[in-house]
Amino acid sequence: MKILYCLFARTGDICCGIPTYLALREKYPNDELTWVTLKKHIPIVPKCGNVIAFGDGFGSLPPFHKEYDKVFFPQPSWHHRRWEKSKKHAIEFIADFCEVKLKSRSIEIEITREHKHSMLKKLPKLPERPFVTICSSPCYSCSNWPIPYRRQLVRLLRDRRVNVVTVGGKDGKDIPGAYSAHGKLNFLETIALINRSKVYIGPDTGTTWLACAAHKTSKVCLIDRGRLRTGVVGFGNVLSDDNITDSFYNDGIDKHLKLVMRAYK
Repeated sequence: MKILYCLFARTGDICCGIPTYLALREKYPNDELTWVTLKKHIPIVPKCGNVIAFGDGFGSLPPFHKEYDKVFFPQPSWHHRRWEKSKKHAIEFIADFCEVKLKSRSIEIEITREHKHSMLKKLPKLPERPFVTICSSPCYSCSNWPIPYRRQLVRLLRDRRVNVVTVGGKDGKDIPGAYSAHGKLNFLETIALINRSKVYIGPDTGTTWLACAAHKTSKVCLIDRGRLRTGVVGFGNVLSDDNITDSFYNDGIDKHLKLVMRAYK
């Protein structure tokens, strides 16, 4: 039997879909399994099946889907009403949509020694450990992850003699007092960087989901309020990972700073 798993769009959606892809492989161990996604996402797809690059955006079902016996297209944004009604995290929603049970909700992306070396080559002035990594990219709208807040958080950390590195896409902003790595690394190199940091801080965005796959990081602190829209109340209980710490944006920067410093120690 030939099985097609269609999931592209945002990086965070790809990460949320990894546990289901692995569960499909376990459910159909002897069948042909193929993930179709955007070209840029191919490096983070687990190597337990085939992968095909297709499309340049959210797109729709590829025309060759008729060649497959089973087709799963669990993109949460395409099933938004059903997703919102379920009040489930995207990880669980995707699994239910594909009719699989997850043994683990953890996200694991393979990082090799080459990725670590290429990351260090691109960032020759990376601070010595320990340091804190902060996502410098906006999250859908700057109201969820405002630049003044990020600047204030970096300033407070620097006052406590904590080195800070910013990471994210090319749309990221330089923050005074922080070493900028945004726009300089690919997905796998970004995880390698976060692996070296003591704490990662960010909102619900693609870079943060890459951080959830960086298991060597002491702590991943998520500061966001956008998740309330879908009734989702946390990452930690979904990922079953003690290293994931939740804090909503409206908790205030004083609480966030205490959270980060506690994890930093």
